[in-house]
This record gives sequence, structure tokens and C-alpha cells, in this order.
Amino acid sequence: MILSFKQKYENGDPTYFIEKIWRALLDSAAYDSFIFSLLEIQYRNYKWGYQHRFNKLWSGTMSCHKPKLHSIRVDKNGRWKPGMEIHFYVGSRTKNAFQFAPEVECKSVQKIEIKYTYPQSKIGTFECIHVLVDDRVLSYDEIEILAKNDGFDSFGHFCKWFNVDFKGKIIHWTDLRY
Repeated sequence: MILSFKQKYENGDPTYFIEKIWRALLDSAAYDSFIFSLLEIQYRNYKWGYQHRFNKLWSGTMSCHKPKLHSIRVDKNGRWKPGMEIHFYVGSRTKNAFQFAPEVECKSVQKIEIKYTYPQSKIGTFECIHVLVDDRVLSYDEIEILAKNDGFDSFGHFCKWFNVDFKGKIIHWTDLRY
């Protein structure tokens, strides 16, 4: 199933999600030099395909970014299931749709709920957010880790993206679970 990613935040800053996902894929294969070598070749091929298609390079290099280990999504009708193939795309449902990485298996899916409390002036602070994963309330440290594992630079950046109450799923392509 297609998992589409934005390349820019609403303010125009790059997300670097492509590089962060590739970093996660390569890091997960580092224990096996043969698989790692194959992935490196695929990385170069996908990167060349992107450059050829859009006449520009990806936003940055992988080494500058922490890996993106999962993605948080609305999952209407419970469509995401372990064992499904994930197809990583940018620009899906447009003429510029581009698959930027090989298909990988969805390793697991977890429920996530983000709840904000008021006052509104504190939005983006630990005092006003509760994050539940599989009905377990995460500690503030765990929320920070979750935000970084989802590709955000900080908890504050995470709150800007998820700035209202939210119910969805964490789609994992690694063995990580919360």
C-alpha cells in the first residue's frame, strides 16, 4: 500500500523525510554487508531516478539526519496490517508521483492518540499534551523519542505537525515498538 510523504512543511522548510527513511533502511541492514551493499546500489538508483525525473537532487544527505523509523497516519477502516508491503512515495495521486525507495514489509501497527488540554497559550509544551500508544500513556521522555523516531527534529516540531487532537496508527517498518 502507498505511504506518501511531504517534502516540505507548511512553512516551506524541507522535511528531509526521504533521506531519513533511507537512513533507517540502511541502518537496519548494516548488520549484513551483502544486504547493505544491495541497498546502497538501490539508494543510488532511486536517487538518480529522482534527479532524472525532477531535474534536482534530494534535499540533503542521509548522514545529516536521524532515521525516520515509522510514520503516524489516520487509518480509516483499519487498512494497515502487519505483513503488508509499504510503497514509499512523494507526490502520490499527482502526475509527479515518485516511489523513492524499495517496498518494505509493514512490521507492526500500533494505535496512537494525541490529546491536547488547554490553555491554548501552552500548545506545544509538555503541560498540554498526552500521547497514548496502544492505550498506554507515554512519559514526556518517550514522547520526545517518538517525535524524533517519526522524523521530527524536536517535540515542538512534532506539535506543530500534530497540532490538534488526533487518533490514528503508527506504521512501523522496523522492529521498534512503544
